[in-house]
Amino acid sequence: MRQLLCEFHETEGPRDRISANRWSARPMVARPMVYGGTSIAPPDLNFSLVDFPLPLTSEEICVPRTGVFVRHSLTQKDFENHILQADEEHAGVFTTLNGKELQITADGLTTRKGFDTERIVHVLFEETFYNDSDDSFKVACIDRLLEGGTDIVEDPVQTCLETVDDCTEFLLGHKHSKASQQQVDDKIQAFLDSHEQFQSTRTIIDANSDLFTRTMQIALKDSVLRKLVRQNKSHMENLKVAMETYVMNEVSSKVLKQLIQLMASEDSKLNKTTRNLSDLQVRDLQVRQEFAVNLPRARRELSILNQYSTPLEKLHCLRKAVATITQPGYRDKLQLGGTGPAMSSDDLLPLLIFLVVKSEIPNWLANLTYMQQFRFANFGHGEFGFYLASFEAAIEHVRSGSLSALPLGVLMDLA
Repeated sequence: MRQLLCEFHETEGPRDRISANRWSARPMVARPMVYGGTSIAPPDLNFSLVDFPLPLTSEEICVPRTGVFVRHSLTQKDFENHILQADEEHAGVFTTLNGKELQITADGLTTRKGFDTERIVHVLFEETFYNDSDDSFKVACIDRLLEGGTDIVEDPVQTCLETVDDCTEFLLGHKHSKASQQQVDDKIQAFLDSHEQFQSTRTIIDANSDLFTRTMQIALKDSVLRKLVRQNKSHMENLKVAMETYVMNEVSSKVLKQLIQLMASEDSKLNKTTRNLSDLQVRDLQVRQEFAVNLPRARRELSILNQYSTPLEKLHCLRKAVATITQPGYRDKLQLGGTGPAMSSDDLLPLLIFLVVKSEIPNWLANLTYMQQFRFANFGHGEFGFYLASFEAAIEHVRSGSLSALPLGVLMDLA
């Protein structure tokens, strides 16, 4: 038996949509859903599980968001409608477990042959999971049932903003944006010209906050963006995230560089501590074997943190690392038997401590400050706040020097 997610519930509003074109064109990435309802789940995401037999091979599972159906009204047909098998002969075409057909179109997932009516359904967010053979399968949260359910669907015209390109397209991708873009670029250039050297971290934060405010004022005078914001409140949050990311990408070569310089002394002390812990092994932290299996992949995710220039992208890097580390280690489960224990926050902390020590990131504290203090849009408060707090706790644990007393390399009994 496998477990099929039957409902997603986000207490802080619906997650942004990823367009059908992007969904079909790029690999899915793991998102916070991998927490599986344990105590380490981010506060803004909850979901329910039901047992349902899935012959998982290359299926894609569609999971309707909360509020578009009565929780206990689902039938076996409903479940079968949402388990999709790709048509190998026709790109973008899928067949459901009960033989119905749907297609990925420019507008979203469009139901075709076998469904009661033709319906366009939008993908809100997506994830990758692994079965007991460590083969991947995809799960997409959708804005309504593919068939049946309620007819009330929140405005799907939202955008998932993860990268600088996403934000630039959202901010400047419409035909009336050229004048606004020039005004924003002029503000950014004036900022760069007038701030040769910052004297303190507080000075950098205040200057960037002022720049963000000024550029937002320009954006809200743009007729197209102003109309979007009036039509849907979620666009205001997207606009803030997009503007922050656009601005921070343009100024990061100066701002982030000087922030790193200002915090070099503190980071140097942390680096000395991590070098002294070079012999640290997972077993020294009393980590369960089945929880350590994903550490190499999580370390690779984290290793590119300094390749990103904006708080948004760096936060998504942390998210992917945590998502990777909290995915069950299926090979170990097969060896140990049973379903394995659930991961708790107490299990997560030593894993993150190990990653901080072994990641070879020379400016952890500057990165942490950048992600905490330069999020003027205050996006993803619950979700990203969880990741930041978790890594901050791990870093502070390393800084405290408490690991120095561990008998490194000596096998300790596992709890």
